[in-house]
Amino acid sequence: MCTQEHLDELRKAANEGRYSDIPNPLTAPEAAAIARRSRVTIARACQSGQLKASNTGTRWNVNRDSLLAYAGLI
Repeated sequence: MCTQEHLDELRKAANEGRYSDIPNPLTAPEAAAIARRSRVTIARACQSGQLKASNTGTRWNVNRDSLLAYAGLI
């Protein structure tokens, strides 16, 4: 499970343009924190193909570059 501190650090790295500090792939909670969207919104974007992602049962693995573009960060 992701801690709030971990999610805050990921958001800070994205905002500062330190994209190499962001793991690839990302979990849905990590992706939601970076994009400032809900986990449900991220899951829907994955399901619809708006985000490049793979589903491993109950967990979405979101492509970092796809998420950064989706969030308007790159």
